[in-house]
Amino acid sequence: MIWSFKLNQRVEVQSSKIKARIIVWDTKRQIIWLVTGITFGTLIVYMDAHDETGRFDRGVFAFWEIILLAIILTLFYLYSRKKT
Repeated sequence: MIWSFKLNQRVEVQSSKIKARIIVWDTKRQIIWLVTGITFGTLIVYMDAHDETGRFDRGVFAFWEIILLAIILTLFYLYSRKKT
């Protein structure tokens, strides 16, 4: 048995049922983190995309949203790679 408790949790055991449950939880955890990060990030970017007079600036919002998504997708790719 190998037990490793990192961000990308990997547990190898003899039973295939336990391994399947861990893989499903890992996928659920990744989806939860993605949805939460994108939701809160978009909310913060939306609040920041208003100028001094309170008008919404679409260009600023689009720029920061692209930056936010690039960061989230890059980190998701780096953390979800299979380490062999």
